Amino acid sequence: DKGVGVSVSKAGLELVRTVIDASALFEEHLYEAVFVVDESRVVDFEDAFSTFRQLSATSELHRIGRTQNAVLEIGGLLKSDISSLKSAYHNGWSENFESLA
Repeated sequence: DKGVGVSVSKAGLELVRTVIDASALFEEHLYEAVFVVDESRVVDFEDAFSTFRQLSATSELHRIGRTQNAVLEIGGLLKSDISSLKSAYHNGWSENFESLA
């Protein structure tokens, strides 16, 4: 299994960021969440979100991209295969920890 990737369009990125550059990709905002929704369930999800939005009027829902096989692409700023990202995630901590010991 090479993993599930995603393609976020530049237009999708512009919906959620005011500055579009590589540093914007690593900003973390407490109030953001990414949902992956099967195409056959999009209407159900949007309906459920609409109900939630009544409790939080400032909540927004944006479709920023689509899933794809094995590659992460973000607005022309980043492209990497999922297996390399998984390896960096899993091996990076152990390599850094060993160098501190």
